[in-house]
Amino acid sequence: PPPGPSHDLQPGIAADVATGARTEGQRAWAAVPMFCCSSSCAPLSKQYAHLDMEESARELNNKSGEGDDSGGRCGCCTMRCCLVFWLVIAVIFGILTYFATRPPDLPGKGWIGPDRVPGELWGGPTKKWIDQEFFTTIVPADGIEKSMNYAKTGSNIPEGLHGIFWIDQYGASSVVKDPSYGYKWPLGTAEMLVSFGEGVPTYQNTSKCMTPIPMWYGPNWGCQANEAGEYLAVSHQEYRNTLSFCFMDESMQSIQLQLKSLAETAAWGPFVLGPYVARLLGYLDAGNGYYWTGNGALNMTMIKHSWGWDRQTEIFGQQQRSSWLSRWAASELMPGPAKNVLNGAADKPFGEGHYPVVQIVDGAGRRTKYYAEWLDWLIPRKGGQNVSMRMPSASIDSHPLAAKSVAV
Repeated sequence: PPPGPSHDLQPGIAADVATGARTEGQRAWAAVPMFCCSSSCAPLSKQYAHLDMEESARELNNKSGEGDDSGGRCGCCTMRCCLVFWLVIAVIFGILTYFATRPPDLPGKGWIGPDRVPGELWGGPTKKWIDQEFFTTIVPADGIEKSMNYAKTGSNIPEGLHGIFWIDQYGASSVVKDPSYGYKWPLGTAEMLVSFGEGVPTYQNTSKCMTPIPMWYGPNWGCQANEAGEYLAVSHQEYRNTLSFCFMDESMQSIQLQLKSLAETAAWGPFVLGPYVARLLGYLDAGNGYYWTGNGALNMTMIKHSWGWDRQTEIFGQQQRSSWLSRWAASELMPGPAKNVLNGAADKPFGEGHYPVVQIVDGAGRRTKYYAEWLDWLIPRKGGQNVSMRMPSASIDSHPLAAKSVAV
């Protein structure tokens, strides 16, 4: 054969390489009979592979009209091939539709989360409470212990949750500055304070859970008093996001976080997935139109330290990665920015993501040394003299700082 890269190719395709005259679609169409059809059709397929679609069909019809039935056999063979192809597509579509539309599983054996309370929203506030109108309440940062509802010494809430905690996602505390800590967190948000005083949340002795902590309601959750804080609180309210903090064993040294949100706005971190993708990723049924975020997709835990808690996140653990359906949904159906995060995690769990949750007020109301560090970080920021909390209208008048409440 003559020298060149195309001499090992089939004649029709070699001609394509030489002339560049045929499109990818035409070459693919010409290759279908060779791939799908019987041996009786293959010679004709090769004979007319260099022709475009219209010319190939005309030659096959002429061959059939001359008394040679090989053209007809090839046409029937190609039709059978197409039918099989579309049948396979239909089966695959049916399987995916089944998994995407079937009700999600309920939490099963090994569930570390709240007990189900009949008649209430499981792991969430009551519907009556949720249906209230909420307002943004601005309170002074210096003196936040007068505004937040925190667990106090002597309460039935475990000691590790007493006081007020700084969610140090920006790595500004002296805890992070210690080289042994190994801080790693890609993106700080405007949420910055959490406390565990009973009111809307309660402590369940049987499940060892403090539940629920609404991520859009004070006085257990505080955000920066600026546009970012307002946007975050309103978004959490729209998705009805709540957290449950559940001790994993009797030592009370580790906590499993369970995130619950509306099924229709089920999210993976800040990325909204919707109910269908969430089901494919293993989200669990929380009842009343809510989902628990699957721990395989987003596993959030806390480990006790002398200064507070180390908040750890694992994205798509090994068990989740072993599921072909979850891998497919993650690679094909998740939003683009979420795919970038997954690609960054490569083929291993993203277990290194963590930041400190630092106690700034203890159960007796005393400020710790980290209180001043929090104020030093906060005050230079926009709105840094204050903290923003969302309050239901029924609580506004009784709030100790009601005069500073503003409706937005």
